[in-house]
Amino acid sequence: YYDYGENVTYNNGDVYYGDEVVGTAEEYYDEAATIADSGQETTDEDWMPLGVFSLITEADQTDTKKVIQLALNRDGAIRGNLQDLLTDDVKPLVGAVDKENQRVGIKIEGNNSVVLETGLYNLTNDEVPAIIHANANDRQDVTLVRLDNPEVDQK
Repeated sequence: YYDYGENVTYNNGDVYYGDEVVGTAEEYYDEAATIADSGQETTDEDWMPLGVFSLITEADQTDTKKVIQLALNRDGAIRGNLQDLLTDDVKPLVGAVDKENQRVGIKIEGNNSVVLETGLYNLTNDEVPAIIHANANDRQDVTLVRLDNPEVDQK
């Protein structure tokens, strides 16, 4: 479980998982970008939905301006969409799961610098701690909140 600010912390240019240094901030960002890039090529087209999430950037935020829809295949590749609700702009997402440590890296297709990172287990919960890396030194803790699946009116 990756809980950014709790069990994953940044201190003096290093990244810690618990009490253990896992690398520099630059190395950690590079790893997240590499994970995301590893999902570019996949032959498995059997996608399993992970969910639809609102992207919350502030602790007291009560509405969202961005929604993320994600799916996963057996290769560990991730696909999805990021929708900006203000402009109705939709951008494709591409990423992957590192099968060894269950870290998830996701990029907006065509954007090589911004990486959304979380853990695969996190994505099974209703509130998902995540981090958005703008680059190696600029990051923001965010929360993905699972949106309920509206019930279809059966007649």
